[in-house]
Amino acid sequence: MADSPSEAEGAQAIFCYIADVLGKSKIKEWDVYLKEKTPSYEDFQVKYKTLIKQAYSSRAVETSKGLSTIETFLIKNPDWFKSSLLIAKKLIEDIASAIDKDFNYIQRPRWNNVFYKHGDEKVMGTIAKLFKIANDNEAKKLKNRAYFGNINKWSPADIYFATKEAINELNETLKEQISVKSLSFNSFNQQIGKLVDKGQLLPLSLKKTTTEAHLVKVNFTRKAEESILGETFVTGVGRENPGVNQEPLSGASFNTSTGDIKYDKKKIKGNRDIYIRIKSGGGRVGVIQFRHVPAVKGEPAKSFKVILKYKGSDSLGGQVNSPVLCSRIMSAADPRFASQLEATFNSGYRDFEAAANKYIKKMGAKLYKTKATFPGTSSKIFDEHMGYLSGVYLMNKVNKLIQDKFKNAKATQHELVRSLFEYVSSRTPLSSKFVIAK
Repeated sequence: MADSPSEAEGAQAIFCYIADVLGKSKIKEWDVYLKEKTPSYEDFQVKYKTLIKQAYSSRAVETSKGLSTIETFLIKNPDWFKSSLLIAKKLIEDIASAIDKDFNYIQRPRWNNVFYKHGDEKVMGTIAKLFKIANDNEAKKLKNRAYFGNINKWSPADIYFATKEAINELNETLKEQISVKSLSFNSFNQQIGKLVDKGQLLPLSLKKTTTEAHLVKVNFTRKAEESILGETFVTGVGRENPGVNQEPLSGASFNTSTGDIKYDKKKIKGNRDIYIRIKSGGGRVGVIQFRHVPAVKGEPAKSFKVILKYKGSDSLGGQVNSPVLCSRIMSAADPRFASQLEATFNSGYRDFEAAANKYIKKMGAKLYKTKATFPGTSSKIFDEHMGYLSGVYLMNKVNKLIQDKFKNAKATQHELVRSLFEYVSSRTPLSSKFVIAK
């Protein structure tokens, strides 16, 4: 449900099960792997072969990926293997003290009444269906405009720990709601919260870490989230590093009549991605990045991403992927600017789409089909060309609007960023409890 690969999410469910079987007293034997800069999953696989097969074959673990696919992924990505070990070890050691004392039963070895689910139907599937009912009901209040664009902004959980009690209770709620469809986020969140408080359910959002794991509770109290939001503000606009300006993209030559492009990588200046630098609760430094994805499957695309990134973090803090949704989120703080941003994007996209279609017809389709790259590089020519057209016709316009708005940030600009931060990081008043493992 979030940004990490499905293979990593499936691996985490398996490792949590193995850690559960070993228990808190024996989990330190994993330190031999964690001391390695690039630990080998193949070595781990040899020692824990029986437990790995037991985890995947037992009904306690269910994932959307097959075991061989997950294992191939872990062999090729030792960073994700190490992250999975770190997080599973952290959970088994600190789950009771860091989250809730009612989870202390997981720390005992060979506890067999908890299920580790990723992409399954009984837990994640049921929760997804209940979320849709609540979101549809919220849309009726907002005149057919859904509050959440997708489930990740309600809860970005990648895997769930769930007991039989939690599974049965969620299924009973779904049976009732299939006919009445009266569920609200207030009542749904209350149900999820009670299950978490009783140690029956744990929504876990995974963030890759290769140094030290941390458990962070989100939406457990509104006061804590409001405190984080109150400490979130703009520190600058431009590139990720202070003092580096966000120059408009330029340097190539595009013939609007013929669709020909002359592109020299050494002469390209500027960048089409746009950054607002921020500080948030706890003094964390990061950026909100605006990015247009110019092409999907060789055709112009309207994908507009707003991404939260923290300095020094291996993973994203969250993202949204819609210019309309971005505008709606910001409209609460500044409706005039939100409308300007949406109108500027739409106008720029029309220009970009017209130029891109001419380019694709003239030379882009062949370059995309052959997957041609620049000599001596792995950079695909088609992707670079489409990125340039996106920058010149679309993102340069958005860049100017954002720079003008945020270069001298005051109260309104801080509120605009807070509205984006709240939604992107799944901290809205209607979002559910979850725990970030990072």
